Amino acid sequence: MSVPPAEYRYDVAFSFLSQDESVARDLNNRLTGRLETFIYSDAERQATIAGTDGEETFGQVFGEQARTVVILYREGWGNSGFTAAESTAIRNRAFKFGHDFLTLIPLGSPPTTPVWFPRNRLWIGLEQYGPAHAASVIESRAREAGSTARPDSISDLAERMKRLLAARKRRAGLLDSMEGVEAARECFTQLKEEVARAAGESSGLVILEKSTNPDVVGLRCHRYTATFAFQLAHANTLKGAELRLAWFKGGSRPLRPPAETYAFDVDGEEVGWRDPSNPRHELLTARRLADQTVRRLLFRLEESDQDD
Repeated sequence: MSVPPAEYRYDVAFSFLSQDESVARDLNNRLTGRLETFIYSDAERQATIAGTDGEETFGQVFGEQARTVVILYREGWGNSGFTAAESTAIRNRAFKFGHDFLTLIPLGSPPTTPVWFPRNRLWIGLEQYGPAHAASVIESRAREAGSTARPDSISDLAERMKRLLAARKRRAGLLDSMEGVEAARECFTQLKEEVARAAGESSGLVILEKSTNPDVVGLRCHRYTATFAFQLAHANTLKGAELRLAWFKGGSRPLRPPAETYAFDVDGEEVGWRDPSNPRHELLTARRLADQTVRRLLFRLEESDQDD
């Protein structure tokens, strides 16, 4: 498939609705310094856009000037505002040159894709794999399209460390505050909702275990039970707070490991749960943790049936 006859100004351009700007910024920050990126809300890009016809400028960026394009898609994208102009430019480009330049990241629940997006083309599941993996895939696709990722210079590394230290400071302040407690409670509420969704997708094998305690939610799969319990040690800080995942057989006999412990954490704009003994372990969003737990329950049932 041939490529557009254009001198590329950007390696990657992000198209998204305003409500998803934080996700776009997180992905953009992971690529900044290595690739030339376009995100409309960036101060440098705002200066470029100022005084131009916005729709025409965005049409040029997504139709000609960006080597690869990333769409953060949910229902409503492409219907109005600048995403309408971006959608037209992207679709016209795809009609002429194919879809190889395009990477789609659905953000809705359940994830959906535009009707014109080829069914046989893979998209990135951000909830399933996380932003670090998504950024890696985007960089890989940009390389395949001809981009050359620049090696980090000393100034690049210094700037990245400044952002890292600032993020660590914000994270520490959040976790040691009432705002952090509220964020963790909201994340546990999301976990309960995702547990119910995941149980509902298991064709009746996994049953939601209801509790009178709002800080407890459980799942049952025949002889096996998994229970999440969120516990606070203090009312205004997350010090000592934990999410415990306990496993039982027959409703009361603890399984090994008898309990797993997670701590609420943040990574950029993403919130979730992480093994506190190893802060390098993957941050699990509520959706990923719920899906992972249901799968483990089903695997336990499968293994027990093989042993019987």
